[in-house]
Amino acid sequence: PESQRVLYLDTDVVVLGDLPQELASVDLHGQPAGVAEDCSQRLGKYVDMDRLKRKNISHEIPLELHAKKKTCVVNRGVVLIDTARWAALNITGAIEALVRAHLSKRAGPLWRSGVSQ
Repeated sequence: PESQRVLYLDTDVVVLGDLPQELASVDLHGQPAGVAEDCSQRLGKYVDMDRLKRKNISHEIPLELHAKKKTCVVNRGVVLIDTARWAALNITGAIEALVRAHLSKRAGPLWRSGVSQ
């Protein structure tokens, strides 16, 4: 059976509660995933937003990118995914397209490899 939600946890996350019970009632407000922002870091530190724009790869990505240099990063160690919404928005396809662009000689690199967060 397919799950309606998937929870990704980093190996260093400690759970002290009835997580399935608590997460079942979390309203994701129509978003494909629930994450925690980390505004002590900004996306522009890790992703070359100017290069993304300059190389005009938006037509290669099946999802509009709304991120800016000053956008907060997210803590990717805890991610709650609404599987139906994720699939409907083709998030996996968008990630794969970004990785292809990053690895291509025409557009890449788009982010700094080996950085945490």
